[in-house]
Amino acid sequence: MKTLIYKLITSNSVVLALLLLAFITDATGWIKLSVAAAFIHETGHVVAYWLVLKKRPTIRLAIGGIQMQAASLLPRRAERIILLAGPFANVLFFAAVYIYMQYLPATYNGYFFCAANLCMALFNLLPISFLDGGRLLESSLPARYQAIVYTVDKAALGIGVSAFIITAFCANSTVQRLGILLAAVYLLIKSLQ
Repeated sequence: MKTLIYKLITSNSVVLALLLLAFITDATGWIKLSVAAAFIHETGHVVAYWLVLKKRPTIRLAIGGIQMQAASLLPRRAERIILLAGPFANVLFFAAVYIYMQYLPATYNGYFFCAANLCMALFNLLPISFLDGGRLLESSLPARYQAIVYTVDKAALGIGVSAFIITAFCANSTVQRLGILLAAVYLLIKSLQ
């Protein structure tokens, strides 16, 4: 049963259908801006992969973004550069848009886009194994410390899910609550893999 649910959730058609539904019902434009921030993040990884390894990665669409698959194990330095490229791209866009808005009339959507990019970078740097931060931690420590990485991963996952659920109850709007709860659900689904 777990395998069937996992396959259904990670199938490309389900992901695309959920995105289409979200886009159609998005009156504020915030979902589109959040997906744009995710696209920027994943594009950072793809560009870094291409620049570092001089070849295109194999890409698969999944519920949490894209998954790049390498034909072989990456060198540690190359892997760390590729992992940092996603958050770096988000921070770069955050800074660029924020500076741009200082000289032009600012909008709520502009500030939301800045916040979405900053949150995307920080979220992905959490030390949870399936996020960039967890993989960075794992690739930065020697093999003898992998038990510590496992402990940090489980603690960060529990704290992250709890924090998202508590924050959802403090949110001002239904859209914010839904977005925060979706982040918690994402962490839970990914932890089942």
